[in-house]
Amino acid sequence: MNQCQTDTTPVARKTHVCDECGCVIPKGTKHHLQKGVCDDSWYSWRVHSDCAELYWALNNERGSWWDDYIPLSEYCITEMNHLRGRFPHAVCRQELRRELAEIKWQKRTAMN
Repeated sequence: MNQCQTDTTPVARKTHVCDECGCVIPKGTKHHLQKGVCDDSWYSWRVHSDCAELYWALNNERGSWWDDYIPLSEYCITEMNHLRGRFPHAVCRQELRRELAEIKWQKRTAMN
């Protein structure tokens, strides 16, 4: 159970990596940061603002509660396509993440 949570939109003082798409959040970029305690463990979730909006939009469509939200990596791109107009960069970063993972997997299997 989530006992304590803060949601902020800070400006990055250094480069970070988005917890949803894996792309860089450049220094000086406003982004979403959520910190809290869940199941007696501290967590932080730092993401691009539009990745956070896409995440919430997809999970709200499913009728999910915060504790059973599904990460963006678990959704198919086809499930995101109808939101491409609202969150074009976030959907493209998800596609990029998957393409890069596929290339990495192909290289790894080609070596064996």
